[in-house]
Amino acid sequence: CGILSAYLVADEVQVMNLAVYPQFRRQGMAKALMYELIDQAKAKNCFNITLEVAENNASAISLYENCGFSAVGNRKGFYGDVSAVIMEKLL
Repeated sequence: CGILSAYLVADEVQVMNLAVYPQFRRQGMAKALMYELIDQAKAKNCFNITLEVAENNASAISLYENCGFSAVGNRKGFYGDVSAVIMEKLL
């Protein structure tokens, strides 16, 4: 249905990719994957989870905000002509 890839470094988690097949979108799959990652990060006593998302990807930004992430920075030109929003969730 979908995939979430992330890596753990010391006490921090960095999300690398979150994708859901089109036929499974808008059914809570992405949110379920994020909450599973959050639970696993808490179980490992992680301090935070960070990610970058294209500033024009409103649906992804909304998902992350609904999962408790906040914008903490910006990376100009991270995706070529599109900047990235750096988002973080403190655990």
